[in-house]
Amino acid sequence: MISVLPSYQGRGIGKTLLCYIAERLEEDNLHSLWLEVLAVNPNRDFYEHLDAKYVTEHPYDWVGVALTACVYGWLDTQRLLSHCKS
Repeated sequence: MISVLPSYQGRGIGKTLLCYIAERLEEDNLHSLWLEVLAVNPNRDFYEHLDAKYVTEHPYDWVGVALTACVYGWLDTQRLLSHCKS
């Protein structure tokens, strides 16, 4: 799970973390990536701004609390990595 405290959001920290992951995958010749984010997370559009595509959603049990997790992904991480250079 990647989380950035609200007081630190908007500074590029989340993007830097995600880019680091994509770059490490690229080094291992892995070119796709998916992630899960809770549907109640008001920052889901962060991934969409980095060209992630909504794939599906499924039930998620968070310590006995029934929530929904949304799956986003990049079939080709080059789309994500192009954002990492800017």
